[in-house]
Amino acid sequence: LEKLNLFMHRKEKNTNLSSLLFIGLMGIIAFSLMVWITPLGAGVTPDSTTYLRGAQSLIDGKGFSLDNQPITHYPPMYSFFLAASSLLDKDLVQAARFLNAILFAVNVGLVAAVVYCAAGQNFLVTLLAVVFLLTTTPLIEIHITALAEPLFIAFFLAGIILLSLYVVKPTPFLLIASSLCFGLLPVTRYIGAFFLPLAWVIVFFFSYKRAIRQQSNRFRDALIWFLLSLAPLGLLIVRNTIVAGSSTGRSLVIHPLSVSIFVDDVLRTMVGFVTPVPILRGVGLATLNMLFVILVTLLIVFFVVFIKRYTPSLDWRSFEFVVGVFCLAFSINYLLGLFFSKTFVDAATPVDIRIMSPIFLPLVIWVFSTTWLVSGTLNKPVVMWGFLFLLVLVMISKTPKSIHALVGFQKNGLYYTSRQWQESETIKFIKSLPEGVRIYSNAPDPIGFLTEKQSQILPYKENITTRIKNPRYDDEVQAMCEDVRENRAIVVYFKGMERSYLTTRKDLEAACPVSVLRRFPDGIIYAR
Repeated sequence: LEKLNLFMHRKEKNTNLSSLLFIGLMGIIAFSLMVWITPLGAGVTPDSTTYLRGAQSLIDGKGFSLDNQPITHYPPMYSFFLAASSLLDKDLVQAARFLNAILFAVNVGLVAAVVYCAAGQNFLVTLLAVVFLLTTTPLIEIHITALAEPLFIAFFLAGIILLSLYVVKPTPFLLIASSLCFGLLPVTRYIGAFFLPLAWVIVFFFSYKRAIRQQSNRFRDALIWFLLSLAPLGLLIVRNTIVAGSSTGRSLVIHPLSVSIFVDDVLRTMVGFVTPVPILRGVGLATLNMLFVILVTLLIVFFVVFIKRYTPSLDWRSFEFVVGVFCLAFSINYLLGLFFSKTFVDAATPVDIRIMSPIFLPLVIWVFSTTWLVSGTLNKPVVMWGFLFLLVLVMISKTPKSIHALVGFQKNGLYYTSRQWQESETIKFIKSLPEGVRIYSNAPDPIGFLTEKQSQILPYKENITTRIKNPRYDDEVQAMCEDVRENRAIVVYFKGMERSYLTTRKDLEAACPVSVLRRFPDGIIYAR
């Protein structure tokens, strides 16, 4: 390890140049990989259709709207970037492909840069970190889909890095830049608002290297940071309230969430990022939570003992230490915000790879920086080498499945841009329908995206976000049935889009005297 470090640090100028070239190369590889994977365009999900149509509305000069109605449930920043990306390709699905490829390159480059600095400018450690990211299928899947998460992650990582630099050496530029990065988070995804209080506390209390006479400037800087970071969200709330009468299109309703189930979902999802092997399969909820408590307790005890014993050896003001601590702190902050959101705002938010992706990269940085710190402080290189050995084993185990998944994405596409949807017989039938036929469906989003025909969603049994029962459900079902009987409307039910909060096939067939007009492998057409 000593020889390796001497080799890596032989000349500062050469090292700086080579490090920039190395990180740039990592970004180019990440970009090229994303472009290769997505010849059919970015993956399109139900939420993607809103972002894409919002972007098209912006391009058409109609504002951030959907069917001439202002969009408030989704923040506009990703749609703004999509609209700007239309300069690269008029087809917004292809524009999203290139935008997300750029964002993936940026995110991989940011992680590479931080790991490189936090791990003693070690090329080997940085290279392994990048290869680990490039073989993480869930992370790549998020970045090839037209969703706001890649942009959110880019702002999040940039904000943490800039805030860490500001804490180490405060400058006006870092103050403004970090506040803008954190300020753009809530207008990319609303959950980003939960980061602002913690970041503001850091700015106020933990900026270093201030002379006594400069302490009064702490209040000024904290106020500037606070106002700049709140400005984007404040403007969005004002806009939403004026045009739609709602600040975010959401309401506060208590729907209690089990802590143990939440922890279970978080652990299983995060393990899914690291390895495709379901190592937690068969582990019960109680057992997993007990193991989690034991693990957290051991880690806390270890770090308390470690910090207490090696305090003189630690450089508390170094960028390497600060950025690692901030990555962990903001990741915990995100989980608390997610728990609050699921409890009081949106009960339907799934704890899946999309929702957990924003904290995966910060946690990767934290693990690498902490392992390097512990290894160096204990003067035991075996700690770092042992970690790298385990990392290589993990990559060897998951790389074949990752390659298989990526080749599948490349050949077949993803979600609504996949060949399965593009070649759907049900979709072809809908395209053949004459104008004026009213369509009800459990999947109006792919119908609108793939056929450009308007359709109405089946009646809701309950509000998906608040879990409140729909008091008009029976009336709405009967109104739909009457429309089918009297006005020759049709019901299109996609077999692969089972949404339990909507009218099911069984409900439909029991409530409506309708016949099966056509059956397809992926859907059923009901009519009078």
